[in-house]
Amino acid sequence: ATTEYAKVIENQNLVLTYGLYLLGIMLEGSINLIWIGVGINIVGVMLYYRLRHSIALVRPAVGLVLLILLYIPVREFSLILSGRGSAITLVSYILVGMAATFLIVPVIYQYFRRKGRIK
Repeated sequence: ATTEYAKVIENQNLVLTYGLYLLGIMLEGSINLIWIGVGINIVGVMLYYRLRHSIALVRPAVGLVLLILLYIPVREFSLILSGRGSAITLVSYILVGMAATFLIVPVIYQYFRRKGRIK
């Protein structure tokens, strides 16, 4: 527990003052568990579609790529909320992630199109 949390427990009116900081601390501590849970779900869906030889495999593949690319910006956002991050770093990570997404998605689409699964 942090001193800010103890202050909020003593006086609930301080939630607006320390709420974002506490949210950042909570997000920073739980981001790995959240990402692991969502990643396991996406990989399970990918395996299901792979076993069925379905074209729907593209959706979870793109979701997994986005999950990987969003990890660092979400972590940086949690650091900003807790007062230790930089907005410039966050914006640069978001721009790099968007550029990578716009490059990776067409490659995945072309891969499945060459295999003859997408018309």
